[in-house]
Amino acid sequence: KYGYKSYCRAWSNFNDLMIMTVHEDDILQLFRPTKGDTVVDIGAYLGRYTLTSSNLVGESGKVVAIEGDPSHYEMLKKNLKLNKVSNVTAISCMVGSKDMHLVMGSEDEYLTVSSKDMNTNYQDDSYKEFDETGRVQIGNTIVNLNTLDNLLIKEHGINEVNWMKIDVEGAELEVLKGADNI
Repeated sequence: KYGYKSYCRAWSNFNDLMIMTVHEDDILQLFRPTKGDTVVDIGAYLGRYTLTSSNLVGESGKVVAIEGDPSHYEMLKKNLKLNKVSNVTAISCMVGSKDMHLVMGSEDEYLTVSSKDMNTNYQDDSYKEFDETGRVQIGNTIVNLNTLDNLLIKEHGINEVNWMKIDVEGAELEVLKGADNI
């Protein structure tokens, strides 16, 4: 329907096939970037909005796909390669109101992230103990958390965005707090 192919994990607790085909279809109908636009997909997951945007903006446009969960990011990269896209930049990072490092892990198959400087725990109601470095040990993976201003303007030279999709499990306001200049 949207002109892309995708890999989906058979073992996922989420139904990747549904997410890549019919999930949020009513919202996606309203998400209509045009040729030459710049689109930022924050919380890209496996790339549904990224791949749709890539087709819509064409070679003269660009798409930045940002995904913080390493397993989702690997599938996103596989889907980008499968579709042979050349107008997408994929970034493995979480986005928030400050630049920092987070230690993340998985509890009950849900991504859990905490930071001393943020009030948001992604899909987790219990706050953890922080060590003297400001890190909390939830798992063993350290993930960078950056602001949109830093990622887009400083690191990628993007000063203007036409469309932005943010789906970061309740931390959307934190993302916007780090986007004063974009």
